Amino acid sequence: MLALNDGQPLGDLTANALTSPLGRSLIELTQAQASRLQGLSDELENTRKALRERKLIERAKGLIMAHQEMSEEEAYRFLRKTSMDQSKSMADMAQAILDLSAMLKRKDANT
Repeated sequence: MLALNDGQPLGDLTANALTSPLGRSLIELTQAQASRLQGLSDELENTRKALRERKLIERAKGLIMAHQEMSEEEAYRFLRKTSMDQSKSMADMAQAILDLSAMLKRKDANT
């Protein structure tokens, strides 16, 4: 009788599935599908992250345009240069700008 790596015996059905060509093919197919699904899940998460970052950048760019009277292109270049100068990603810099704006609005509301 076959046994698992830890020495526990396998049931007859499981042992037959592992030793038969069809059983091995099904197991390989299942593993391939699981791997493919994991890849798709990772890709989806990366796409969602990129979209969240893009939204942050667009919002920060809008604030820069409004407060600094810049065109969209100028605001983008400003955001890109500032993020490079501070060794931050554009998304991190955009979040910092949005956070600062929110903090300043609260201060204005309290005065």
